[in-house]
Amino acid sequence: MKFNILWMYFFIFAVLASIFVATDTPLNGSFKREVSYTEFQSYVKARGVKSMVVIDKTEVQAELGDSLAKKLYPEYEPKKSKKAYVIANIPSADRFANEVDAWNASGVFKGDVKYENGNSNWGHLFWSYGPLVLLIVFWIWMMRRMSSGGSGGSGGVFAPALVCGGAVGAAVGLAFQAILPESLGIHPAAFALVGMAGFLASAN
Repeated sequence: MKFNILWMYFFIFAVLASIFVATDTPLNGSFKREVSYTEFQSYVKARGVKSMVVIDKTEVQAELGDSLAKKLYPEYEPKKSKKAYVIANIPSADRFANEVDAWNASGVFKGDVKYENGNSNWGHLFWSYGPLVLLIVFWIWMMRRMSSGGSGGSGGVFAPALVCGGAVGAAVGLAFQAILPESLGIHPAAFALVGMAGFLASAN
């Protein structure tokens, strides 16, 4: 039984494209837009901001309420879409803290404000891209195992096809689950089964 390696390349390309789309989507698939600090202030004063996260004391990420989110993002659907944000650079941490106090005192903003450190370091790169690199290495290893089955080696075809197909299908399902609305009810396990069947069918 010989494994058709072209089918495997097709599935690898599909899952890599899906992962790229998922990781390239702002804030894990949420709506995001960079605005000026003046615009950000106007959104807060209009009572359109629910919560804020300050990154490295230089940038603020503000989660929007449904009405403002719908105004800025026409495709936004309350309770169905991902969250909506605006991002702005703050002039200084002290000035921003004073403005937050003023907004709280006037009642235009009553949400939470969190302060976080940025993750622009090697650890962040490792955790962001390490799993993808390991997945690619795993695919290469599995391809070599399945290729050895056609050349009389001890790799075999059946079990590697099921394992690799299930892994690729699950990855595609997780990517789609991250970028598509939750109302679609996407189940990665179903994608894993389809991937296993597709990889097994490509062995002839």
